[in-house]
Amino acid sequence: MTRKCLPIAFALGAILVLCSCIAWGTGFMFSGEPLRDLSTLADAVEFALFLSKNALLSPSTADLGATSREVVALLRGDVVDGSTPSNIGLLDGLQLIQGGIDQLALPDSTRWEVDRTLRRIVSLLEATEREMAAIADASSSDPETAMLRAYAYIAAALGSEGLTSHLPGILTVINLLPNATITVLPGESLQSAIDDLLPGGTLLLASGIHEIRGTLRIEKSVTIETQTMGQSPTEIRAMPAQPPYPAIHITNDSDSIPIQVQLSSLTIANARDGIIAGDIFWGPIELTLKDVTLEACLRAGLALSGAAAVLEACAIRDNGELGVVASRGARAILESCTITANGSLEYARASYRITSGIHVVDDAAVTLSNCSIDANLGSGIRAENQSAVHVKHSSINENLLDGILMWDKTTLELDDSRVLGNQGMGIRFHASECEILPDEFTGRHFVGQVSGRGNTIPAPGDPHANALGSVCPEAYVTLARP
Repeated sequence: MTRKCLPIAFALGAILVLCSCIAWGTGFMFSGEPLRDLSTLADAVEFALFLSKNALLSPSTADLGATSREVVALLRGDVVDGSTPSNIGLLDGLQLIQGGIDQLALPDSTRWEVDRTLRRIVSLLEATEREMAAIADASSSDPETAMLRAYAYIAAALGSEGLTSHLPGILTVINLLPNATITVLPGESLQSAIDDLLPGGTLLLASGIHEIRGTLRIEKSVTIETQTMGQSPTEIRAMPAQPPYPAIHITNDSDSIPIQVQLSSLTIANARDGIIAGDIFWGPIELTLKDVTLEACLRAGLALSGAAAVLEACAIRDNGELGVVASRGARAILESCTITANGSLEYARASYRITSGIHVVDDAAVTLSNCSIDANLGSGIRAENQSAVHVKHSSINENLLDGILMWDKTTLELDDSRVLGNQGMGIRFHASECEILPDEFTGRHFVGQVSGRGNTIPAPGDPHANALGSVCPEAYVTLARP
């Protein structure tokens, strides 16, 4: 099971990293997926371990008291009106995890070992709570020794990555659960592996080409990554080429509990769409892509409908219509990504087709940082309706039409970016005076919001200028000023 937090160093920077891992604050947010909840529980206990050891390194009365109160709150949860927890504490969360594990089909020996280990964890955390509470209310005669005992209890509750021959704790339970990790070789069924995988588990793809002949449907939290980093590429390839279905479709039938899907270090190619995340009728989805290539798909590399996505160091290229399309409230953050050569000349010249590197519609929002949106056969970025585009430290260069095209009541924030060599305008806000093609203007004026500074958008005559001008209308030419 992949862990989210690395072993901790005792410095201010480490505190910030750990706090970012505990996104739910001082309470336990129960997802109903035992493996995912155990991982979150392990992160929380690791955080408590850090707090207690940090207090021992500087054992002032104030430090010990502050630490003990924070750990007690973590164990008990936040309290409202003196009685009702607003966030579930770790002790109550353990009971909920036990209930989820009870629903799993486990061998008798595994169930006995899991139950025994969970009882041990509860006892250790209850002992921790007693020691910390005594420090917090100043009833402990030796608070430093009490903190040392609490630290030992917390470390024992966390356990080790090994199985029962090692220190049994939360990490042991994670390893005991079946199908927490499944390895798939080329030629084996990816869909069967996804179906068998425990929610929140990890699918390891062996290097090579994994051919699919239908959509991979993901309806639970899952991590998909390559088995061996840095060796021969790993690819999910649709067969036959560009069939009438997406390679991966992620949906969630829960209205409130999000599913988390992570993919890393692989290529997805040749499908109708690379990945579709969400739909108008589905619940929340949190998608993370790291070092993923989406290429050679008939329509879009990535289609987000109401989903939240974070892309890091990804390449989306050579797709037939769109690199990325975000709609219906989708939120996407792209860091150090390349969006290149998406679209086709046929679609770019057809008034009834939209082709661009990134297309943002409805009330979706896309944020780009340190990205390249280059050489797309259409506009680099196109935004419509009430969508929002935030771009910083990025390049939008040599696209067939405009670098950026904004319609309707959209929002553009553009900072410290380069818009060069596009064959249309650098940035065009849709208005009658900015018409390029005959009968192009439809009455949909741009009436949105614009801000930005520090951009490079050359004026006509510059060797790197955009072919039809820098910014239109001239009211927004301030975007082109350094």
